[in-house]
Order: sequence, then C-alpha cells, then structure tokens
Amino acid sequence: MMQDYPRLLSRDSRVGFTQLERWCCFAACKNNAIDAASQFEKTGFAESASTAEAAIYNMFADKLRKIGADVASSKLEEFGGVPTQVGPKIVLSPSFAMTMEELKRKFLSPEKVSVSRKSTLHLEGRDIEVKSLDLDGTLIVKAVPGAHVVIDGLKVENEGWKLDPITGEDSDSIPEALRIRGYTLEKKGGQTTHTFTEPGHYNLRS
Repeated sequence: MMQDYPRLLSRDSRVGFTQLERWCCFAACKNNAIDAASQFEKTGFAESASTAEAAIYNMFADKLRKIGADVASSKLEEFGGVPTQVGPKIVLSPSFAMTMEELKRKFLSPEKVSVSRKSTLHLEGRDIEVKSLDLDGTLIVKAVPGAHVVIDGLKVENEGWKLDPITGEDSDSIPEALRIRGYTLEKKGGQTTHTFTEPGHYNLRS
C-alpha cells in the first residue's frame, strides 16, 4: 500500500511527488449509506457509491467547461440519505481523449457545445470530433478505429436518462449492487444512439 512504500526506501533516496486537485484525481467508494451520510457531515466528502460515480461525471463536465463548453452545473440531491452532486452524466472514453490537449483537438469549437443538466453524453472512439452540439437529453456515439465521425450542427432533445431514488418499499427487490448507490438509472425516457462499425467518413447533424 502507498503508506508502506517509504519503508522500502533508504535514507539517501530522492523522492518527489505530484499534487493534483481532488476533482480530477480522487473519488473513493468505501462507505455504506449510513457511514457516508455521517462522513459527509464531518468532512464534506461522503465517499459512497453514488458520490464516486457522480465524481466521474462531474470530472468530465469540468474538463469540458475548462476548454470553453457550456455545460450545466450540478445540484445537490440525496440518495439513501447521502448528499450527491448531480449534473450532466458525461463519459468520455480513453479511446476518445485521455488528456486535455486531446480534448481540445476533439472539441474544435467548444463555445458551440451546450449540455443541459439532465443530459447524458457518452463518446467512445478515437476518430470522433465535435464541432457543434446542442444536447438536452441522452446522446451516445461509438465508432470503431477508422470511422471518422464529425458532430457538426447536431441538436438532440429527448427525455434522457433519470436517476430514480430507491425507497424502502422497493429496496428488497433491487440487487445490492444497485441498492448501494441509492438509485437506479431509468432509461425509458429515450436516447439517441449512433454506432459506427465500419471505417469511413460520417457526419452527424440535425
């Protein structure tokens, strides 16, 4: 473990470290709902399943804001008594972009990108580029290597995916893996999905 590493070093070892802000590098998932609510009161960090998942979405949202995209802010909601920052659910796969420089190259005109709070955005594929996008709902774009997809002038509007809180009445019928989050992901509201399985050049626009 990290706290044991210094024991392996000699007195003459040269050691350095890199310090990053919490939002971009750390989101623990280690507490049940009761302990998480208590820890939130003490530290401001619940470190639960719901907050760890939300932290990933919010990290990608913050990255898009930093390059100039208009991404709605999150708001505090409670699931199973655990305060959780809920905003746009954004997942940018490693194949799409891993660094801020890559992200800037993929979002060619970030000022023309708008994502509402209820939205879900999932981009997966190394050859996807976004020029302009107005998203108010759920959009999923997946592309194999060699499938060059340009999102330009695309407006997506649907009911999207919602977080449905789990109540005591229905908790027994829901798998534990979902109960620990305090909600289920309701996908019946609709979504727009584009999957490209063959190399080529494609444009997505309204």
